[in-house]
Amino acid sequence: MAEARAWRRPRKPQDLPIEFRIKPGGERFSGLLSELTMAGAYIKTDHEQQLGRKIELYIQLLGQEGEQVVRAIVRWEHPHGFGVQFVQLAEKDVYALMDILSTIDKAVKREPTVGRRLART
Repeated sequence: MAEARAWRRPRKPQDLPIEFRIKPGGERFSGLLSELTMAGAYIKTDHEQQLGRKIELYIQLLGQEGEQVVRAIVRWEHPHGFGVQFVQLAEKDVYALMDILSTIDKAVKREPTVGRRLART
């Protein structure tokens, strides 16, 4: 029941560059992290994934050193991407996701102001 509620949380529709890989030490693939929540996300990519496959996501945030690594499992697929549910989140992973969501919130709050200025000119 708690899992179902987690998927209903507000999604952040910001596209962030991301890399992911299927197995440790394997090849990395690129995509865009989109529709992010604390429970999961949508990954825009042309690289197909299988339902139930475990993957690792590598997220680089502007202004921060190093990558955030988040483990996930593919829950649904689409021709141009796939949805994942985050799994085995350690405390540091939860804080990393909170940082990512906070960064997106700040960027989204600035966008309407810029858009209004452009509309007036």
